Amino acid sequence: MMQVSPLYGSDMTMFVAAHYDITQRYLAEEHAAFLSQHDPLMGLANRRRFGEFVQEAIRRDARSGQSVTLLELDLDNFKSFNDTLGHPAVTTA
Repeated sequence: MMQVSPLYGSDMTMFVAAHYDITQRYLAEEHAAFLSQHDPLMGLANRRRFGEFVQEAIRRDARSGQSVTLLELDLDNFKSFNDTLGHPAVTTA
C-alpha cells in the first residue's frame, strides 16, 4: 500500500510517499473469508458459500442469457453409503 501526501512550506510542489507492506494483513483477511465460507473439519463449502455461489451463477447466466439449473439430491441411508464406500466416493460423486 502506498500513501502520498503533499508537503507544504516550500516554494516547490513536493510530496511525501510512504510504502507499507500489507501482505500479512491481506493473507489474514483472505483466510478469515475462507473460514467463514467453509466447514473447518472437512473444508467443504458451507451454506453461506452455497448461497453466494447460486447468486453469482444467476447473475452470470442472466448477463449471458443462459438458464440456471439446480439439482438437489436426497440420499436415503446416507450413513450406510458413506460407511460402505467411504468419504472419497462422496467427494468424487
